[in-house]
Amino acid sequence: MPSQLPLRESELLLLSMLRQKPSHAYLLAKRLPRQSQSTVYQAIRRLRVRNLLYEEVEMGIKNPDRKVLRVSDAGHQLLANHEEEWLDSLRERLTQMAGDYRRLANTLRQSGNFS
Repeated sequence: MPSQLPLRESELLLLSMLRQKPSHAYLLAKRLPRQSQSTVYQAIRRLRVRNLLYEEVEMGIKNPDRKVLRVSDAGHQLLANHEEEWLDSLRERLTQMAGDYRRLANTLRQSGNFS
């Protein structure tokens, strides 16, 4: 599967989180309480298939070995190439949401249901 295809929001979020700090899948799922565990694991699988993530075994001394997820060179390149585009899209969506909120608040004020 080509890495040029657009990423889903959950994939982008995971890739960005792992760029900051490699982690294991369970901890990532815990850090994203709004996402179900299956959504997180499916996103990780899709990123691995696209060679944007890879796993390294972290040897445990007192605990069992763990698979730590890391962003691959291709993942770093994808983030670098598209980061501004994604940030612009996010800014646009947040601006739209703020406008929607202002319109809703004005409507509620006019109806007397909001002070």
